[in-house]
Amino acid sequence: MGNTVSRFIGTLKLERREWQGFFVLWIGCIVGNLALLPYIINIVIGSTANPQAIILSALLNSLIIYPFPIYIGMRLKRKLSLAGLPLIEGIKRVNFPDILKWGVLTGIISWLLIKAGDWGFSFLTPQLLDLATTHPPILMGFLASFYGGIVEEVTLRFFLMALFLWPLKKYGSVGVWVAILLAAVVFGIGHLPATVQVLGLHSMVDLPILVVSRALILNGIVGVICGWLYWRKGLEYAIISHFTADLGVHILSPLLG
Repeated sequence: MGNTVSRFIGTLKLERREWQGFFVLWIGCIVGNLALLPYIINIVIGSTANPQAIILSALLNSLIIYPFPIYIGMRLKRKLSLAGLPLIEGIKRVNFPDILKWGVLTGIISWLLIKAGDWGFSFLTPQLLDLATTHPPILMGFLASFYGGIVEEVTLRFFLMALFLWPLKKYGSVGVWVAILLAAVVFGIGHLPATVQVLGLHSMVDLPILVVSRALILNGIVGVICGWLYWRKGLEYAIISHFTADLGVHILSPLLG
């Protein structure tokens, strides 16, 4: 019994470089969560929401909730065919041309596809045109991009995509793609509450099917590309790509009109 418990405890331990990755991601999530606060508070101005409660909730999420998915992601990446954290853990040397190519360039491609998708959906209903042209102030959008790039990649790719992949790993690349798509769908659904607020509706039940489709497809673009990057290149590349795409959405799109 004692040996069994010891072996079980041993499987829970992280190596030194993994603890390094754990704390880097945790600090990143704290920064990303705090950076989102001006955007969140801006959205709820005029409602009954309490800004102090929002700030407290963000801090509690950062300090209490995020360590769990980060730890699980650390454990899962050992057992799955995922690139993991090659740069943060020092497994792979930082190669800026490679980061530019696979991080920044894929983020720009994601943004362009989202821009094109918004343009296409705007022809279907005026509601979708309103969504395409509704943006937070540029500074708030810039800060919110840190949340998207770091926190959403940690929770949706590093944790959730890996969790989906765990029972599918025996199916090889097919299982990976299923996990990527499932995490991308969850990512799209996660943007629906904000869509409800922007349109002034009461609940997600009131959302037209085209609005739901837009959220799933446009956010799914980022989800699929970042999922592929985590699989093949590393979470750092997915973070950079997502951050770049969000900069396009929150800064370039408003400037270009």
